[in-house]
Amino acid sequence: MLAGISPNETVLIFCRIVQGAVAGILQSLAMYTVFQVFPAGKRGSAMGFFGMSVLLGPALGPTVGGIMIDRFNWRYIFYVAVPVCAVAIVFMLGLIPAWIMGRQKPAAPA
Repeated sequence: MLAGISPNETVLIFCRIVQGAVAGILQSLAMYTVFQVFPAGKRGSAMGFFGMSVLLGPALGPTVGGIMIDRFNWRYIFYVAVPVCAVAIVFMLGLIPAWIMGRQKPAAPA
């Protein structure tokens, strides 16, 4: 969102560098979460779904971005992630076990 409201090219480039660094960290955290949440027998399908979603962005991004730039303004390509992230946070809070989120301790094995 900060890249969308950047006043000049220097701030825009800085925001994109920060965005890339955070994305690199999130990739490994997402894989860690998959390994923590899914049992061994279901990790393969979970990793496949995760991989599909990671590849969907670079596959559709240039087309959707080009359409948005033609119809609106270049700044809108940075705002499109805001509602997607909001929906992801709502799903995350409802679907990821509470102990992953640090809200309670994991249950002891029986």
